Amino acid sequence: MFATAEGVVFQFRCSRCYSALAATSDRVGHPYVCPACGDDRQVVPEATDARIAAAQASQAWEVGRQSPCAAGPRAEGSGSPGGEIAATYRQFRDEFGITASPLVRLVAKIVDNVCLAAAAAAGVIAAVLFAPSPPIHSYQPPDPVATVIFLAVAALPTLALLIGQWAWTANEGKTIGKKLLGIRVANQRGEGTPGFVSGVLLRSWINFVLGSVVPFYSAADVAFIFRDNRCLHDRLAGTIVLEGNVLRGASSIRQGSCRENLTAEARSV
Repeated sequence: MFATAEGVVFQFRCSRCYSALAATSDRVGHPYVCPACGDDRQVVPEATDARIAAAQASQAWEVGRQSPCAAGPRAEGSGSPGGEIAATYRQFRDEFGITASPLVRLVAKIVDNVCLAAAAAAGVIAAVLFAPSPPIHSYQPPDPVATVIFLAVAALPTLALLIGQWAWTANEGKTIGKKLLGIRVANQRGEGTPGFVSGVLLRSWINFVLGSVVPFYSAADVAFIFRDNRCLHDRLAGTIVLEGNVLRGASSIRQGSCRENLTAEARSV
């Protein structure tokens, strides 16, 4: 158990902005000021088993991510100490959630944009090769049917990719980039999936409209991530981006099935 002279360390989330915070058991019931949102009207909650395990998970993950045994194919070896430790770190990461870093989110966004560019290019190539070409000379009469077919074929791959990405985000909190980078979108409590309203309507569509009509909104949206790893569109949609691809609650850890092994494994690294 992760403890100090002041008591057992546990983690909890600010009830206003849902930033991850830590405290010791002697501070339970005392007021605190959230360093992320500045709210000073809250008190430290009870140190439940799940919150104590969350503190241990963070400690173990920091130890594990700095150890060669926690990454790479070697860690997957059956029965090897490195494989067991790496599996423990991944389990805690996936079940409790660790906020994804700005760099990882940026790379995931770049991957998604590359996929969109590839889809758009594929649509244009398909339209040029297979769709009836609209007239390109001013002396030729316009052919609205040919123009509509050409544009529809050109836009089809991009539209299909966007619909797939939106559905994946709503149902599992992922896009192609997020899946490849091992991160996911969750609700602001770090649980479950964002759903259509938060994950797509607010996080993508409304955010796009605001970025198109509000000056400097896009710059402010990105700048907010350096406050507590949440962009402005995360706050708008009530979402948070976490490391880990597994979508489940922390039921096994709340039952104390792995906490005792965590301390021993972290010390053995």
